[in-house]
Amino acid sequence: MDDAVLIETWIELPDLPDWRPLVAVARLSRASDALLALDEQDFMYMAAALSVDGALTIHLYKHRETRRYLNLDDAGHAYRYCGPVPGDTADRMSGTYRLHQSFAVALVVAADGATA
Repeated sequence: MDDAVLIETWIELPDLPDWRPLVAVARLSRASDALLALDEQDFMYMAAALSVDGALTIHLYKHRETRRYLNLDDAGHAYRYCGPVPGDTADRMSGTYRLHQSFAVALVVAADGATA
């Protein structure tokens, strides 16, 4: 059972992408033999998911080849998408996220397309 808190969000399409979390994570991944090395150039910025309480922003980056997402908050923590907000209507963009069980797994899922 997953005991990580489920975070409800609303999608925002900012005028300018925020690459800072991805650049920091890619740099960290290349500096560690324990992590899959990422190149930030392999990703597209898709949107920002804002928690309903406004305390958290999760940036949604999509890998150009695998089409998988790497969802990072401003501090570089990885999140996995868990589906729409329960009871939400189709005309609004929402989503639920949980903190990823492992940062290393989040990198592999995004870049290699493996499932976890």
